[in-house]
Amino acid sequence: MEGEDPDSRTTEPATVSGHTRPGTQMRDPRRFATRQLPVPTPGYPFAPPRGARNLSMSSFTSRRAFTLVELMVVIAIITLLASVLATSVVSKMSKAKHDLDRKTLNDLYNELQVAVETDDRSKRLIQLGPLEKARGEALWEGCFKHRILHPNLLSKLVSAGGPDVKADSRWIDDPEGVLPSGSCSWTAPIGEELGFLMRLTGKSRRVIICFNQRNWENYNSPHEVLVFWSEGDISSYLSLDQCVEWGYEITPEQWEEPATELFGQVRPFDGVHE
Repeated sequence: MEGEDPDSRTTEPATVSGHTRPGTQMRDPRRFATRQLPVPTPGYPFAPPRGARNLSMSSFTSRRAFTLVELMVVIAIITLLASVLATSVVSKMSKAKHDLDRKTLNDLYNELQVAVETDDRSKRLIQLGPLEKARGEALWEGCFKHRILHPNLLSKLVSAGGPDVKADSRWIDDPEGVLPSGSCSWTAPIGEELGFLMRLTGKSRRVIICFNQRNWENYNSPHEVLVFWSEGDISSYLSLDQCVEWGYEITPEQWEEPATELFGQVRPFDGVHE
């Protein structure tokens, strides 16, 4: 009938095995013919709807950018801490070598002093015998070759803060053996002058042992060289400013070239040689 709502129409009662089920009406299939069902999103239910997916990617991108900023901050902090730690470690290592060299020179001088002052054989060899004209590294070599110093002291010939390397002891027993190059960090007096220099005190005091040219700049902050004074009981570090303050006439140019400008020439280094 015209004007009648199709949805309000009733259909034939539903029957079950030829019997009508009271109060049951059949739905009109035309209602479903005009209704459009939602089109499923590709990949759904495993992928979120398009709108939700776009929102998720936007949030992920934002979150990733923030994480990169955090990472850069962390890297900057770690770099700063590493630089501070490295500076501290290097400073402590330099201080340790600085102190170790003092002990090394103290031990070496004490052994040499005992040999010269208490052992007649050693005294004759150095001051009147084959070592009386030996100087610097040659004097150290002779002291080991003639057993004035024990081979165990070879490590004491090397500064911990310099380029030199300890020599093994095989060359000592070899008749043709010599102290290997680069295995001695110290100067030394002429053999025949050693006993005399050891007795100088006061204004007459002299440096008896110090860094040689190769090790002169082992410690540059500030620039100091390790020395053993004739009247001293222990070694100490000496700078150019201290020398000038104490009245020694040493120029910066001389200080920079000790092997040719200081050793054996200018007080207080006039008693030592390469």
